Order: sequence, then structure tokens, then C-alpha cells
Amino acid sequence: MNATQHRSLFDKYGGLPTMQRLVKEFFQRVSVRPGLARYFNGLDSHRIAEHQIEVVAYALGKPAKIYNFDQLAVAHHSLGITLSAYEEMIAVLRQVLLDAKLDGQDIITIINTLDQHRHRIVREVSAIDGLKTVHMDPVTGLGNELALQEALTVALGRQASSLSPLTLMLFGLDQPEQVMSQAGAHRHAEVEKHIALLVLRTLREDDLVCRIAAGRLAVMLSAATIEIAHKVFGRVRDKLQRDPLVVDTRLIRCTMSAGIAASQPGVTDSVQWVEAAARALEAAQAMGTSKLVEA
Repeated sequence: MNATQHRSLFDKYGGLPTMQRLVKEFFQRVSVRPGLARYFNGLDSHRIAEHQIEVVAYALGKPAKIYNFDQLAVAHHSLGITLSAYEEMIAVLRQVLLDAKLDGQDIITIINTLDQHRHRIVREVSAIDGLKTVHMDPVTGLGNELALQEALTVALGRQASSLSPLTLMLFGLDQPEQVMSQAGAHRHAEVEKHIALLVLRTLREDDLVCRIAAGRLAVMLSAATIEIAHKVFGRVRDKLQRDPLVVDTRLIRCTMSAGIAASQPGVTDSVQWVEAAARALEAAQAMGTSKLVEA
């Protein structure tokens, strides 16, 4: 999609009257969901609607200079919107856009544009999951390497008295220098947040995701075999392909390779477990892009 096409989405779908209709429909659907409606109780519905119209207008290609992103953070700071609530709101918005018969690629562009500002809408992960600051990655809000090691140690200890399988996956961004160059010097964090969010969306609630290095995510799959890990990888690969990152008017397509390692009976050293998965990831990336290797 070129710059002209991206800027014309606002006009393509009817400008302000369409924005007003879409936002009205969105809030009608949110209002009948108690888990979502509670975030807006007692607020000025007219001002909320005006604000959301501005946000959707920006997502449809209105120039970014007309929208104050600090205002987005301020407007949502006190609401305490959790990641799960945000995901549900995005699902509602996606259905509204589908029902309005917007083109599929245009819907992807809109959702991806909004996702770039998820960190301004969603409450900090530390407040959601009880993570201490020392355990939190400052770029994505996920757990960091320390959080991963502690979680793996606990999981291995529990596994000693359980037959439930545990599988560790390390995802690495393919061709990171090229991807970051396309994004631009000041947009590296957006790439990290984009891939983190897409991986999160493929997992179950009990699975753990941590950012352990630039362009590298660790995923601990609870009660999951190697075969399940293969399916998870396929979902992540497909989601990355379907949902490119939108930076200004450019689409940046990312791919990730992965290494997977199953925990072995009697093994209690989480470091060795991570190292095994890391060697598998390196082997996968040496083979090309979107590759998967078992330890």
C-alpha cells in the first residue's frame, strides 16, 4: 500500500460521518459487555465518542500531526484497562469493521496502526501480573530474562512430582538489521512491541512469554508436548505473515524462526534448558527464515 492509498482510507470510507457511525456502533457493542462497559462508567460519553473518532480517523490515515499521542495515554491512564480487556475491545472493533464491509487489508492496517499505541492504552503489566520492576522488560512490558529463569526453575520443580510435559520455545527475529533499518532509527521499540503482541495473541492464558534480548522472545508452554509447540510455531508464523507492522505509510513484514526444547526428566537446571533451545534457534536461523529446529 503506497502513501496515497493509506492517506485516502479516511475518504475512501466516507470521512467523518462514517467515523461517527462506526464509533457509535462500537460503543453500543461494548456497553452490553459488563467486563468492558465498567471501564467507561461515569465518564462523559460525548467526549469519549469524540476522542475515539479522532483515534479511528488517525488509524484510517488522517495525518498523525493532528493527533496528540500523549493525550491518548492521559485519557486511558486512570482507566486501568488490562491486556485481556484491550484484546476484547480490538475483537469488537474488528467485527464492527467487518460488518461495515471494510476491505480485509484495510482492517489489518487499522488494527495494526492502533496496536502500535497499545502501550499507551493498556495498564502496565506490572499492575496486571504482579511482576516486580526488576522482572519486567521496559520495552514491551513482558517479563524479562530474570523473570523467565525464575519461572522455569519453579516449573521444573513442580514437574518433578508431575507427568505434565513442559516445552520451551525461543523465537528470534529473522534478519533483524534489515527489519530495524526499514522501521527507522527511532522505531525499533515499535518492532519489538509488534512481534511481542502477535506472539502473545497465539498463546493460551497459562503460557509464559518473556523478552530476553533484542528481537528474541522466550515462550514456556505449560502441559505441552513438542508436537503442540510445532502447532504454536505455525500459528505465530501465519500471524506474522497476515499482520505486518505499519510504520507511517510503510508495511514492514517480519518473520521469526524458533528453537524448541522439551524438559527432560530429572533436569532441574533452567540455564541448560534455555541454552538447548538457544542452540536450536541458532541452527534454525542458519537455515533461512521462518524455520523451526528441535533441540
